[in-house]
Amino acid sequence: MKLVFLLLLSSFSAHAYLSYGDGSDDCNWSTNKELDKAVWNCASINIANGVQITVKSTVTDPIQLRSQGDVTIEGDIIVSASGSGPGPGGSAGGSCAANSSCTLQSASGSTGGEGGGGTGGTVNGDFSGLIANGGGGGGAGLAVNGSAGTAGTGGTGGDGAGGSAGSSFISASTLSTTLQGGIGGGAGGHGVDESGAANYATGGNGGNGAGSIAIIAKGTITLSNTGSISAVGTSGTNGGTAGTSFGGNGGGGSGGAIYIVTNSSLSVSSTNINISGGGANTTNSPSNAAGGAGSDGLFRVDTPDGAITGTFAGATPTQSTTPTGITDPVSSGSSGNRYESDIEASCTYKAGDEGLLALQFLFSFLGLFLVLGLFQQDKLRR
Repeated sequence: MKLVFLLLLSSFSAHAYLSYGDGSDDCNWSTNKELDKAVWNCASINIANGVQITVKSTVTDPIQLRSQGDVTIEGDIIVSASGSGPGPGGSAGGSCAANSSCTLQSASGSTGGEGGGGTGGTVNGDFSGLIANGGGGGGAGLAVNGSAGTAGTGGTGGDGAGGSAGSSFISASTLSTTLQGGIGGGAGGHGVDESGAANYATGGNGGNGAGSIAIIAKGTITLSNTGSISAVGTSGTNGGTAGTSFGGNGGGGSGGAIYIVTNSSLSVSSTNINISGGGANTTNSPSNAAGGAGSDGLFRVDTPDGAITGTFAGATPTQSTTPTGITDPVSSGSSGNRYESDIEASCTYKAGDEGLLALQFLFSFLGLFLVLGLFQQDKLRR
């Protein structure tokens, strides 16, 4: 019954995604590595000096590097967005088709952090030389609000309004329960030059949101001065031109989240941490209305006593204590959830199926009690 109770308790832990893993993956990387999955269950983690760890574009969830042993990072881990797409777990910015009407093209999602799209310029009638310029896209929010895009100016028609800023919607305290990727910025609105027929100046695309990463170790974590971890959003792209009209520039995507958790100790030697949001795009402003800046990301470090040895370069972490109840599929040592049972060591379960396993144990015990009850009734009859 004690085993069942502990399994049920861990199944409903507030920190369910946090795990030290089962140690089944080899994470000793001495050459550049492109991660092809989101969750790595490492025996230990060693990233050599000069090695870059990047992520394939097909990986759409935040990265989790789980370690049963020690972690040493001397190289670079990159979960940043790029011009071609968001980082792992991040979302893309709003987009505009070339030479087409584009207005209020916000980034996708439903967090409230999405950058708002700029409004396209408008002209009424068919008057030679009448122009209108599009508004810039709004920057994405994450830990703080993004920045709004600026309105189009200088047109002789109806210039477009700037896109709204994305709002803040998470904080460092939420990282132990939810690992959220960065958010995309809004697209710029189109400009229009009407000379007998509509001629659209392309609105710039919104910047992409960075990915996020959690490093969760039962052992010690050592980060050297040659190492870095980056979760950076991109700026929006430039608006186009058509005749004498201008499309608005895109808004920036937000930075992502970096969460480092150890059940032992953390030693840092000026390791560079970068969680910057995509900057405001002021290219050719004010003709092309400026896109707003995206929010910076989040950086949190948890150790058993809330302290670290050394200092980071770049971002300063929010410091807290290591959450209790981190899942530990390999329950040896002095950390994690230790269960007392007669189950053989070769009996394993798939990470993430703790709730199902608990129910299986529960039904097994109920079946045992039923058999014992029938046996007792048989004894009484005899």
